[in-house]
Amino acid sequence: MTSTELYGLVLAAGVFAVAVALAGWHWVELRKPAPIGSEADALHFARQNARRCAVAGIKMVLAPLLFVGSRTGHRLNGRPNAVFIAVWLVVFTLVTALLILAGIDWLATRQFARRTRSAIVREGMELLGEEMKARARQASKKREDGDGSMVN
Repeated sequence: MTSTELYGLVLAAGVFAVAVALAGWHWVELRKPAPIGSEADALHFARQNARRCAVAGIKMVLAPLLFVGSRTGHRLNGRPNAVFIAVWLVVFTLVTALLILAGIDWLATRQFARRTRSAIVREGMELLGEEMKARARQASKKREDGDGSMVN
């Protein structure tokens, strides 16, 4: 076994182990009750679950390709090996897909955080408005009593 084959085996085993861990984690997370929230939140989490499932699936496909690619010679009878080229083109395509999914997930998480933060601020403003109205009613009631003393 050459060092390239050994490194390919270790890399493939590592990627496969991560894929199995992600798939297991995803399976456990899907069994938990969904958080109660808005329809937009439910859509966000459904899409996030689909992305996680896709990432685990891509890594499951990627692991054996890395194993095969590390054992395939780049030349066959003095010419470029078509299998080598095909395997590594698929590997590069899958890695690109993982990067795209990571970018989409990052943007979706930012959008979710922004929407959640806005809802929290909006709720805080509503509570503050209600408190100000209650205090204004209390001050108005004191003025109607005319004596300025504290009324409970």
